[in-house]
Order: sequence, then C-alpha cells, then structure tokens
Amino acid sequence: MEVSKQEYIVRSFAKLKHKKWELYVITRVFHLLNDLNIEFVCQQPILSGKNNQKFLVDMYFPQFKLCLEIDEKHHNSPAQQRKDKEREQKILDKRAQEIGLEGTEKLRIERIKIGQTHDVEHTISAINS
Repeated sequence: MEVSKQEYIVRSFAKLKHKKWELYVITRVFHLLNDLNIEFVCQQPILSGKNNQKFLVDMYFPQFKLCLEIDEKHHNSPAQQRKDKEREQKILDKRAQEIGLEGTEKLRIERIKIGQTHDVEHTISAINS
C-alpha cells in the first residue's frame, strides 16, 4: 500500500510524540525548509558494530547526506559529549558503508543544541544558526 506524502509526514512526526522539544525543533526545521520535495526520515535507524548496536538519528535527509541531531540539555555534560562523539563516529562509519559513500561524498551530522532551558526563543535561535 502506497502512502501519500501527507500521511508520511504525519507518521514521521508521530514517531516523536514522546519527545516534545525534539518534535518542536524538527517540525520547525521542516516548516522553514518549506519544500515538500525534500526527503526526510525521522528516527532513522542505523545498525553499527559487531553486535549490530542500533542508533537512531533524529532527522535524516538522504538527498543531502545530512543527519540532524537535536541536543537537549542532558547532552551538555562532558561525559555525554564524549558518548555523543563516539556514537557519531560509529554512525558516520556505518552509514557511509551502507549507502556507498566514497571520497569527498561524506555523510554529515549537524547538531542543534537547544540549551539548558527549553524556552522557545533560545530554540528558534539555535535552529536559525
């Protein structure tokens, strides 16, 4: 059964219903792009490592080979930042292998940090930067 673009978008955003600030940021990015031809996947699963460890990328744009990660306040500690770096490297290595990226064709991961507080102005500023 083929799913309409509108239904795909609604289902994609529904995956984030338990992550209110992430949902806000991702829908804001989607609306700022304002282009229904841009493909995206929310919560893109990526298996990595010997034990097929599963990672979820917050938003993935296959056309641009771009992953968007939304960093809420718990990502600010040095320990979590180290874990994020390790996770990011595993994602880059595995995803590049899966989609056959070579040479200068690299997968990119961009982070939107929404800071210590969850105020709307700070979040919009982070998205726009």
